[in-house]
This record gives sequence, C-alpha cells and structure tokens, in this order.
Amino acid sequence: MNTGKSAETFRANIENELSNEGVTWEWFASSGSAMDLIGCLAPIHDLAVVGTHDPLRLSGSPSRFVSELLERVRAPILVVPENTRSFDIERPVAIAWNGAPESAHALRAALPA
Repeated sequence: MNTGKSAETFRANIENELSNEGVTWEWFASSGSAMDLIGCLAPIHDLAVVGTHDPLRLSGSPSRFVSELLERVRAPILVVPENTRSFDIERPVAIAWNGAPESAHALRAALPA
C-alpha cells in the first residue's frame, strides 16, 4: 500500500467534508508523535476531534491512543465513534473530566442558560 497516496486521499476527503460544515478548522501535518503534537496544539484550540479506531489494530477495539490522549492532554477532546457519520449537537452527551475546579467551571459555562 502506498501510504503517501493514502494520506493524500484521506486529507482531500476530510477537507472536502469540512468545507461543507461552516466551521473554522485547521489541518496540521507533522512527523513524529501524534500524542506530542496534539498535546501541544489542543490547549490553544476550542476542540480537538479524534476517532476511536486504531488503524493498526485489526480487532476493531478502541485505540489505546485515545485513552492515553484523554489522560495526558488538558484540553477539550471530542471522541467520535468509528462508524459515526454525523451527530445531533442537541442530543445528550457524556462528559468526563478530572474534577478540577477549572473543569467544573468550564462545564457549567458551556451549559445553556
């Protein structure tokens, strides 16, 4: 498999989808640790969006990367289930945080008045 071509195709598909969403987004390409890059950039953005699937594991089990990311990165992270194509932003959600006062304050501030 040509991973360079696959990466280019993946990026083109994602950019095409995001261009229809009406939200601001950025694409970063880098070599090295994804954990380090996301850990560095996520805190200065409103939200980091990651998927649950680990393409290197054939079992279909959730990625260990996501678990570690949630533990290490101090920023809002939306974890999207593998087969999700869209979601209703007005539906109930599950929120996990470390219990710090800052987290509780941010959660309260995010709730509608």
